Amino acid sequence: MTKRDLAAGILCYSGMGLLQCRLERIFSRNHKIIIPAYHRIAEHNAEADYLDPELISATPEQFENQVKYLAKNYEVITFAQLSEVLEGKRELKRTPVIITLDDGYKDNFDIAWPILKKYGVPATIFITWDYIGQQKLFWWDYIYYLVQNTKVKNLKLAESGTLAIATNQEKSEAKNKIIALLKEVKNQHRIKILNKISEILNVPEPSDFRATLNWNEIHQMAEYGIEFGGHTLSHPILTELTDEDLQREIGKSKELLEGALKTEPVSFCYPVGQGHAVDRRIVAAVRQAGFKFATTACHGVNNLPSCDFLSLYRLRVSPQDNQIVFQERIHFPQVITY
Repeated sequence: MTKRDLAAGILCYSGMGLLQCRLERIFSRNHKIIIPAYHRIAEHNAEADYLDPELISATPEQFENQVKYLAKNYEVITFAQLSEVLEGKRELKRTPVIITLDDGYKDNFDIAWPILKKYGVPATIFITWDYIGQQKLFWWDYIYYLVQNTKVKNLKLAESGTLAIATNQEKSEAKNKIIALLKEVKNQHRIKILNKISEILNVPEPSDFRATLNWNEIHQMAEYGIEFGGHTLSHPILTELTDEDLQREIGKSKELLEGALKTEPVSFCYPVGQGHAVDRRIVAAVRQAGFKFATTACHGVNNLPSCDFLSLYRLRVSPQDNQIVFQERIHFPQVITY
């Protein structure tokens, strides 16, 4: 048992979390906004030939338990509804939570949506325009796919040296090193490295496989009340872009989403979302594009109404979290970190 698990257990069985939840419901329901952050909802081995399992945030069972808990103890809303709260057009009865899912993986429709419907709550899905309905992998999944399926035993790159990829452990370590490397380079350089890796590892391109949502699925969810936010056109590292490309990735993605959904998207999610990937220039571009809210990958909750709505904190969800850890992180994010 880790120190985190022990701390979560003590907080849970002491009843402090539920007590805080009830007190907030009475005295301070308008004082903060909690934003759990998910990517994929799937079993641990789902689509393991194609998609990196490290992007799985929760199994279906875990997600259902988490949604059930949030629906019972909090007011689950969207960013559009948060805007109404701030404008005085909507009153909160409980502390608000916004469930977010990044990138727009297909399992958000297949698995997450039925669970959300079951408990009558919405969520916000941040979608990357260029991947909607396409049979192509995000670049991090493409790295996983190549390394996982190659018969090559060693990968030699000028940027990283020689990486052993013979065993599953070596494949996992190499994949993580390459992804970390590619998050640090210019976008055009990333494309060149990806092409080089593909050439060396000599794996056929994936066919008849769609990892992301298509428009039919998006429209079905939108009609139910699922909210969709911007996540750029191609998921680049925004700080590596010129001003012109930055405007295209953010502004154009908002324009296209609005045209497709017939409603203005109010929320945006920064790719990578922390460290060198977000700076003042990026935040200014999001503001200029007309988004009201933007989420980061930085840990924490947000105090209302004083928080920076274009740099919102979130609570990352992991399949390594048991239900107690999940609940107590929601209650005490300053104590239950990662």
